[in-house]
Amino acid sequence: MGNSYLDVLERIANALEQQNGIPIWEILINIIPWIGVIIPIVVLFM
Repeated sequence: MGNSYLDVLERIANALEQQNGIPIWEILINIIPWIGVIIPIVVLFM
């Protein structure tokens, strides 16, 4: 389950890197805090 999310994030990051030339690690560092915010919100509404 967790691997599929990481694979999706990696594919998104790779696509953005190819389009914008932004390093993949910079994208992932920006996405990780959002995941930390979204997961608790989703859990609260379940």
